Amino acid sequence: MIQQTPSQTMTALAQRHPELAKIFLYFCIGVTAAGVDLAIFFSLNNAFNFPAELATIISSTCAVIYAFTLNAVYNFKIKTHLVRRFLSYFGVNVLGICISVGMIYYFARYGGHDENIIKVLSLPIIFIVQFTLNRAITFRQS
Repeated sequence: MIQQTPSQTMTALAQRHPELAKIFLYFCIGVTAAGVDLAIFFSLNNAFNFPAELATIISSTCAVIYAFTLNAVYNFKIKTHLVRRFLSYFGVNVLGICISVGMIYYFARYGGHDENIIKVLSLPIIFIVQFTLNRAITFRQS
């Protein structure tokens, strides 16, 4: 039996299940983008006392730019109509930003919950909505 490297195993899986590979890579990029988002959010909200809603708009926008670049180049391998695709991606992600801001506003202001916890809990919901819309709209083949 020949031993495969992790890279060879991932390549073989991606060839057999290309849609699963796209979801997995989108998830990995999303996790790193969430790290960018949270690092900026926590810095602005906790260290610089920005209002949580403003901090999440700024941090999410930075994460959107980061994630679009990685998804376009490495995941969906799209090189055409990049400005149009970015605007579409940004539009889809504005929906995610609105969900996050709405959750923070409602649960922190009216529910008395910690803004930082609500920010983290909003991420899985946003992931599902954004992947579904970006796959169908932004990164579809021209």
